[in-house]
Amino acid sequence: MKNVTVFVPAKPKSIGGNKTIKVGTGEYKEGYFGPEEVMKKEQKWEQSGWSDKEMDGFQLQEDIQIALNDLNNDGFEVVSLSPVTSGNYHSERGTQNDGGSYGYGFSYTEGMLIIAKKA
Repeated sequence: MKNVTVFVPAKPKSIGGNKTIKVGTGEYKEGYFGPEEVMKKEQKWEQSGWSDKEMDGFQLQEDIQIALNDLNNDGFEVVSLSPVTSGNYHSERGTQNDGGSYGYGFSYTEGMLIIAKKA
């Protein structure tokens, strides 16, 4: 095998927000039922899902680097990297009374295609 292709998929960004949590300090005080640990509030980021609008460019870069390292370690030299673009659309058909029909479309990077040859 002289040439190989590797597809590196882009992954969506994780979405979420900061959540207030209580964590123990390691210190204790006397409570109603005996010693109680002293608690403090901290902010912790918590993932709630995946974005349906944005891809994670930093994760894609890390995944591409891993693929390039694997190819180089196996004796391949990269010839090219090309983005693979996909698209989507949405449309609604309405009536003249509610303003008519509308639609929109968009494209996004689905991943990267790496072409390499045996060095």
